[in-house]
Amino acid sequence: MKPRLKKIPVGGSSESSHISTTKRYRVKIDGRWYEGCFSKRWFGWNFEGYGDSGMQLNLLDAVYEICPPEPKGRPAAGKPKK
Repeated sequence: MKPRLKKIPVGGSSESSHISTTKRYRVKIDGRWYEGCFSKRWFGWNFEGYGDSGMQLNLLDAVYEICPPEPKGRPAAGKPKK
């Protein structure tokens, strides 16, 4: 199964409440895709999967959180078994 991608809003700031150091991300920089993690720096979030020093959040073209795939065949919530 393929992982799901959750779009993370990117603005003009390097701050975001949608980013975590414990999650993995797929980001677009100058038309190319990279995967990696973010670290928290004095200026805000820094993507560590690019080059030697990474890249600030506000300089990224797109950010997606890589989420695990949803399991298939799971019962609908709130429905009792017969």
